[in-house]
Amino acid sequence: MAAKEYKRRVALFLAWVDDPRISRYPDPLNINREMNSLRRVLTQGYGFEIITYRMELYKPGLVVWSKVDSFIRGYSDPETLLLVYYGGHGTYWNSQGLVWAASSRNIADLADRNRLFPCRYVLEFLTKASSDVIILICCCSAAPTHPDMAINCQKSKGGTTEIIAACTVGERTSSEYASQIVALLEKRFASGRPTSVQTINYDITKGILRIAEGLFNRDRRLPPPGANPKPVHLQLHGQYAEDTIVLTPVKPEALIVQEPRYSASSWVAKLRMLCGRVIMESWNSDVGDGTGIVGNTDKEEWKVR
Repeated sequence: MAAKEYKRRVALFLAWVDDPRISRYPDPLNINREMNSLRRVLTQGYGFEIITYRMELYKPGLVVWSKVDSFIRGYSDPETLLLVYYGGHGTYWNSQGLVWAASSRNIADLADRNRLFPCRYVLEFLTKASSDVIILICCCSAAPTHPDMAINCQKSKGGTTEIIAACTVGERTSSEYASQIVALLEKRFASGRPTSVQTINYDITKGILRIAEGLFNRDRRLPPPGANPKPVHLQLHGQYAEDTIVLTPVKPEALIVQEPRYSASSWVAKLRMLCGRVIMESWNSDVGDGTGIVGNTDKEEWKVR
């Protein structure tokens, strides 16, 4: 497959703040763990810069639209690959389309506009970017099967925009399955070979099917075969229907250079390199050094430029 050369790769992570009004338990959906896993493979494997924004319970729609618009204005370029990840709750309304929410239930003394918002305009912003854009959505009713149900399809001069969603409209996905999706993405990224977004979605579907059939994790309680939601691949914009974004890993040498000099895995990495294999193990160090991450991304609030 022909891989486009990108000079820069930037990702925006969107997640809700931990708020006792949402849940008395911190991070009930394990979104932080999912973002950490995805952050590690995107920075170490593909050279992404990561920006994290935590959505507050006050008119989140207006703020997120502004953040995404500024993100596009600041980084969109034909030679830059953009990625947007959303983790949280989701649903689908016939009147509003896809809706992102802080909670699946009403929150006392909080208007709906302060806990949820239609993401249609966010997706439409992304289709207008001159960059190619990958959108990862981990929530219930994450994406429809046709782009007309997700956005007002308009002619755009932007690049290719593709979605990989945890499930389709009307289906539910738990934090367990969202974590499995991220893990499968991580394994595919770590293969060391170029891979298309369509291929990633196909591999995710196969992986979830294997889990349901009990080929892996036999000691865990899982739904019966056929009861699992299937990931959805959707092209929101592209010059041709068959257009798909190809992810190419960074050079293996860069992974070893970034590793701490005396880390426990450094000699393993060098040994495997000599054997023709690439290791992408994480290490206990400040991931902000040499990875492109700006500050502490778990707590970072990106300011509108």
